[in-house]
Amino acid sequence: MNLETLKQVLSPLTRWGQDEHQFDVEGTSVTLRPLLPDEELECQRYAMRILQEALSEEGLSEDDKISRMAQMKYFDEYRVVVISFSIVQIGDSDLRNEKFVETGEKTESGAKVKIPLQVALRDLISKSWSRGMITITFSKYGDLVTKIAEKADRIAKE
Repeated sequence: MNLETLKQVLSPLTRWGQDEHQFDVEGTSVTLRPLLPDEELECQRYAMRILQEALSEEGLSEDDKISRMAQMKYFDEYRVVVISFSIVQIGDSDLRNEKFVETGEKTESGAKVKIPLQVALRDLISKSWSRGMITITFSKYGDLVTKIAEKADRIAKE
């Protein structure tokens, strides 16, 4: 067996649980997908960096209690980073095959500067979306994950 054959054998299982959830906010549709395990870990690492920064700024150790403001920042940033990975479409803009976004800047050699799509989304969402919009989207992401988990429970019991 070679790697390509193994990929083909695993392909049907890889697609399982990749449901999408679409919802509407005042006439604009938003489509989300579940995160892959590596993406979930990246979100956790990012959120932990935010937490570590808060502890450092407040002069605290990991055993100390952080301020309410730092807690809110941590939860907001965690929600935003999860959303930034999960958005696959907004309105007619399909982001499924986009990995990078051009910033409009160029390097000294004239090459266009690109950043990962989820980094661009994270920055834009955290600077322009209200806490309410972040809460709505994160809640819809939770609905998607719950639906997949319930489906998995049914299959596991069969």
